[in-house]
Amino acid sequence: EARVAPLGIAMYKPPVQDARDDRLLALLREAIAGDGLRLAFQPVVAVDGGEEAQFQALLRLPEGDRPMHSAREVLPLAEANGLMPEIDRAVLARAIGHLGDREAGAPPVRLFVSHSPRTIADGDHVAWLQQALEARSVAASQLVLDLRLDDALVHSEELVPELARLADAGVGVCGKEGQSVPVGV
Repeated sequence: EARVAPLGIAMYKPPVQDARDDRLLALLREAIAGDGLRLAFQPVVAVDGGEEAQFQALLRLPEGDRPMHSAREVLPLAEANGLMPEIDRAVLARAIGHLGDREAGAPPVRLFVSHSPRTIADGDHVAWLQQALEARSVAASQLVLDLRLDDALVHSEELVPELARLADAGVGVCGKEGQSVPVGV
């Protein structure tokens, strides 16, 4: 823009929220309030050849007869409007529900769930997660929280004690590098 401007200067213009964003935000708030968020499961291949099946839980937002909205569409809007803690909890609750609904003799499964480091840094989130796992009789080792490393570094000071609490509880944590949006949450 600066190259084509008469003075060779361009200034930052914040993104404008359009009517589509307003509609999607309303749909998202309704889905959070009414347990309407859905998950898709993508297989994850274990590099070390582990025995249990592993899947990445990917956030989906249904909208009537239209194709479901992906996390890539939904999460930037959720972050901009302060909805990440609610989304993180809703997605975790749904993932834990899927794990808890498995039959007793079914082979073990591990779910990777993208998660906001800011939500983990909230003082009561780890306790909430432990209660949710216990309520559904799900082993903490069946869940791995997948964090964006860029975000984790920004919030590292608040995050370190909570990560230690997660480790003590048996919940796994992994990180991914260089993605602009945490895919799946």
